[in-house]
Order: sequence, then structure tokens, then C-alpha cells
Amino acid sequence: MPPPTIYLLLIFSLLIPPHPTTADQSFISSLITQNGLDFVKNLLISKAIPTLTSTRIPKIEKTVRIPVIGKVHIVLSDITINRVNVGLSNIKPDATGVTIFGSDVTCDLSTKWHYAYGTWVGPISISDSGTARVKVIGMETSIKLGLHNQEGSLNLFVMECNCHMNDISIDLNGGASWLYQGVVDAFEEPIRSEVSKEIIKKLKAGVLKLGSVVQSLPKLISVDNIASLNTTFVNDPFLSDNSLGFGINGLFVDSRKGNYLYGKKLQPPVSCSDPQKMVGIALDEAVFNSGFALYYNVTPQILYLFVFINPHLLHMTDENRLYCVRHI
Repeated sequence: MPPPTIYLLLIFSLLIPPHPTTADQSFISSLITQNGLDFVKNLLISKAIPTLTSTRIPKIEKTVRIPVIGKVHIVLSDITINRVNVGLSNIKPDATGVTIFGSDVTCDLSTKWHYAYGTWVGPISISDSGTARVKVIGMETSIKLGLHNQEGSLNLFVMECNCHMNDISIDLNGGASWLYQGVVDAFEEPIRSEVSKEIIKKLKAGVLKLGSVVQSLPKLISVDNIASLNTTFVNDPFLSDNSLGFGINGLFVDSRKGNYLYGKKLQPPVSCSDPQKMVGIALDEAVFNSGFALYYNVTPQILYLFVFINPHLLHMTDENRLYCVRHI
């Protein structure tokens, strides 16, 4: 059994007042590795694909000149994205943001077509209608996300968003042979443009929704009626070419009185030597000290008794000590 002096030193250390700190200090530092970023990227893509399917593209109409026939008014309506498949994807952080790439993307669309043209025989016009299938092959998309600390919350926003298509095939059901070439010549570029606009619009809307969720994350997480954990983000995220890190205040605060700061500043970033790990987390001893001191201030007599009756407390980790003190 350790000598009584050790117990006295422990109790004396609890009586020492905490050192003042500032609001821009972080005591929990987290790092998302490349493996973790890949996981997040796959999750985001799996959530984005359903939002792209069933997307309606605005009606496209043009008047084209067909040899022999003359001017023909052609309309593509009810253009709908039915299926999206992402062949390859990648996520790359840099000093300014995080970019998600998608390549070898295929996209299947369905549409209705209608055409009408006049004849030389008075006011008589000729018209026809049918359906068509459109397949986009080799599409490439990219979206760059910015991350910024806004009053202790994380602000997620779109910096760049691009969509490029390589090939488009159009398969008409019905219609005269001249119609196919007329549709391909007149509508290939408008289809590229409108589909790109809608995909970019959907991606930006998805990021806006995700950003709202991230900004709504609580700045305080209640532990019990005594303590809460300060989860305020500190400074902007720190980025490298293969990781993304965050600084969090991380101290226990008095739920009844407001913030209670203790300890020294933890300097990010965290290192994670195992590339298979998705997330690395570093906790400064100030996190445990803030909780230990907080509960001591609330129930000092019980803590004295607990330390003397339970000498094994000195051989436990700071986290387990805090757990034990909480459950007196």
C-alpha cells in the first residue's frame, strides 16, 4: 500500500486552483486519416446517388432545319435521370479544402419527344411523338468543400463544383429515320448542359443540407446535472495532403454556472502512425483534470473519503478515476 503521503499529495493537488485559459484553446484534437476520409467519401456518394435519381430536367425545345422537309419544331419533355453509377472515386484534401472526385460515371435518362412541321399544302401540319432513352458515358464530376470555424461551429460550404460529359448516346423509339439525326445534332449539347446544371444543383443542395446538420452540432454535451462537455470547435480545421484534423475545447464545464476552463493548450495536429486507422484522437490531461476538479468542488468530502478508502485509485488511468468519482 502506498504511504499516506501520496494520498495527501493527491488531495493537495485538487486544492490548487486551475490555471486560466482562453476560448481559443483546444484540449481534444482529432485527426481523420486518408482511410477515414475514404470512408466518409463512400458514405457521401451512397447518399448522393439516390438524390440524383428521379431528377427531372427542364424541357428542351428547338427548331431545326431538316433537308427536304424544312423547319421542324422538336421538343424533349419529361427528361428524367433514372440511374447513376459511379465507377471510380477519390477524395483529396489540401491546404484550402477537400475535393471529392468521381470518374467513369454513367447516367441513364428517359424522355419523351414530339415534333411538328408545316407543309406546303395550306395550314396542314404533320406531327409525331414517342419516347427515347439517353445514356451518358464517361462523365466526370468534382466538388471542392471548404471548412471554416464560425463562432465555435463548423461551417461547410462549396468552393467549386464541376461536371463534364464525354459521350452521349440517344436511342429513339419510333419516328422517321431523319428524326434521329436531327435530334442528335440539335439536342446533344443542350442535354449535356441541362444534365450538368441539374447534377451540380443537386450536389450543392446536398452540401448545404449537410452543412446545416454540421452547424447544428451541440457546443455542449450534457453528462449529468453537474457537468457538461464543451465540444466547441477551436480555430479552423487543419489539413494536409492525406488527413483532416479538428481542435475541440473538450473541457468539462459546470452545467449550473457556465464554462470552467482548466489546463494548458494542446497543439494540433495529432499524428496517427497506423494507416489502417480511420480516426486518431488526442486528449490533454487538462480534460481529465477539469472533470476531476469539477466533481471535487461539488462533493469534496465524498472525494476525500473515496481516495482513502480506495487506494487503487492511484493506480488507475485518469479516465477511470474520473469515471469512479462520477459514480460515487
